[in-house]
Amino acid sequence: MQNKMKKTKKGFTLVELMVVLAILGILAAIAIPKYNQVKAQAAVEADINTANTIIHAARMQVLLNDEKETEVTGSGDTLVITDDNVANLKYLESTPNVQSGSGSYTLGVSSGKFTITFTSKHTVNQDGKITAINPTTGTTITITEGSGITAPTE
Repeated sequence: MQNKMKKTKKGFTLVELMVVLAILGILAAIAIPKYNQVKAQAAVEADINTANTIIHAARMQVLLNDEKETEVTGSGDTLVITDDNVANLKYLESTPNVQSGSGSYTLGVSSGKFTITFTSKHTVNQDGKITAINPTTGTTITITEGSGITAPTE
């Protein structure tokens, strides 16, 4: 009987590996920009929610302590929320940070309604969706109690 050597194939061919790498490259090219977009939108929405929390904390202080809006906002009509004066709003645990930009939140009062202003590197529409990115100049976003977002016009 003749002893035949059996050849067994093990592993992948170069063509198969190249096809897999091409597919992974295409998936990465689609997924990474989408991930960055979702991450930026989440930061903007977090800032909007934080602004609403600050408004609710200021309103709670007015209602529970029978204060006037101008007493909550300190001297003049604005109060920049920093470590120095966050104690003026007794119902906030700590100083909130702007996630979609830089700087701090500014609490103001206008016509008996609280407003929050912050600077974002994104321009948003009335629904809070990102419409443009302005990383160098930033965009001032104002949220008014009971009215939602006041987006700057371009």
